[in-house]
Amino acid sequence: MKLDLYILIVTIVTIAVGLLLGLLRGSRRSVLRLLLVLLCVVGAYFLKDVVTSAILKMDIQGQNIEQVIISGLPEEMQNMGDVIMPIVAVIISVVSFLLCFGLLQFITWAIVFPLLKLVVKKGKKKHALVGGLVGAVQGVAVAFVLCVVLNGLFVNVGSLMAAMENEQQPENSASSVFAATESDGGSVENGSSGQNTEQIKQLIAQFNEYKQSAISKFYCKIGDKAFDFVTSVKIQTEDGEISKVTLKGQIDAVAGMLKLAQNADKLQNINFGTNGIVGCADSIKEVFDLLDDINKDLSKESQETLNKVVKNVAESMLPADIPIDVTVIDFTKVDFAAEGQIITDLASYADKKDTITETDAENIVKKVIESDLIIPLLTSTGDIDLGLDAPQKEEALKIIEKYESENAYDADKIAKVKDFFGLNDTGSSTIPPEQQPVLPEETVTQ
Repeated sequence: MKLDLYILIVTIVTIAVGLLLGLLRGSRRSVLRLLLVLLCVVGAYFLKDVVTSAILKMDIQGQNIEQVIISGLPEEMQNMGDVIMPIVAVIISVVSFLLCFGLLQFITWAIVFPLLKLVVKKGKKKHALVGGLVGAVQGVAVAFVLCVVLNGLFVNVGSLMAAMENEQQPENSASSVFAATESDGGSVENGSSGQNTEQIKQLIAQFNEYKQSAISKFYCKIGDKAFDFVTSVKIQTEDGEISKVTLKGQIDAVAGMLKLAQNADKLQNINFGTNGIVGCADSIKEVFDLLDDINKDLSKESQETLNKVVKNVAESMLPADIPIDVTVIDFTKVDFAAEGQIITDLASYADKKDTITETDAENIVKKVIESDLIIPLLTSTGDIDLGLDAPQKEEALKIIEKYESENAYDADKIAKVKDFFGLNDTGSSTIPPEQQPVLPEETVTQ
C-alpha cells in the first residue's frame, strides 16, 4: 500500500473515531477528553528529552548508545560520529515523543478520564451533536500529532536516502563505503546484495512518490514548523555548549555534503597550472555556483552542521587530489554567488593589461580584501599565480599600500592580499626584476 494511503487512513479513522466517541460522551465530557489530549501532547514534549537522554546513556555491555554506534561503523566512517549521532539522537527523540504520547493517551483514557467522569456530568442528549463536533476536533488534534510526525519522518529520511543514492562517486562515495563494508564482512552474497540494493531503490521511489502526494504537501504546509519544534533535541557540542538540533536541519546538511561529493569532478577540473587563476576562472566559478546551489536553501542550523560535516568527512568522501581545501569554507558567512562574480572580475582585471586604471585596481582589491572566501580558499592551495603583468600589479600595490597606511584592514589580511596579488611584504613585486612595476615617486623612501 502507498504511504500516502496509510497517512490518509490514519487521518480519516482518527477523526471518525473522535466524532463517534464525542457523540456518545456529550459536550462536557468531550471537552474534558480534548483537554486531556492536549495535555498529553504537552507532557510528551517535555518527557521526550528525558527519555532520549536516558536511552543515549543506556549501558550496553559497558558502552553507551553512541559508543556502540561509533564502534560499529567501518573504519572509513569512524570520523562521521559527530555527524551521525545528532541524527540518531533526533530520531530517538521522535520515537520517544510518539511513545510518550501514546502512553499518556492510554493512562488518561484508562485511569484519569474515568475518575474525572465521576465529577463531570454527561450532559443532555441535545448536546450530543456539540460533543460530536468537539470529539472531531479531538480526532483532528490526534491526527495532526501522529501524521505530522510520520510525514516529517517519511519526507526527511526519504530525502537523505535519495541523496545517498544519487551520490555516484565510486571510489569516494558514502554508498561505496557501505558496499565495501558488506563485501569485507563476507556475510552478504552478491545476489542478496543486489536484491537489497533493488529494495532500497524501491523504498526511495516510494518516499519520493509520497513526497509529491497531495496529503504530504498538505501536512508539510501546516506542520513543518510543528515537526521541527516537537522533534528537536538538545545536544552538547565539542566546546561544551548546548545546541538544539532538528531532523531536517541535520539531514539537509548531510545531503549537502553528499551533493558536493557527487559533483567532485567540478573540483578536480580546476587546474591552477594553466595561466593561474585567470586560466581556470570558469572552473572556479562553476564550483562556487555548485556551493551556492547547495547552500542557498539551508537553514542556519544546516549551514553550521555542514561546516562540521565538511571538516570531518571531506577527506574520506572527496578525491584526495582536488586542488582546493574546502574545509576552510564557512557556509554560514559566504555568499557564493557574489564570490563567483569576484572570480569573473579578477579574470577581467588580468585581461585589461595596459588599459588598467586606478579605479579598476581599487575595485578588485577591495573586493578581494572583503571577500569571505577568496583568500582562505585559494591561498589554502599553496602558491597562487593570478597571471598579472607589471601594470596590474603596480596599480594593485598602490591601492593595497593606501589601505595599509590608513590602517583600514588588519596587518595579517593586508599581508595575505599582497601575497595573493604576487607582492611581498616589503611592497615589491615577486615578478622578475626586469618586469617589476615602477612605483610612484612619492612612495619611494627618501
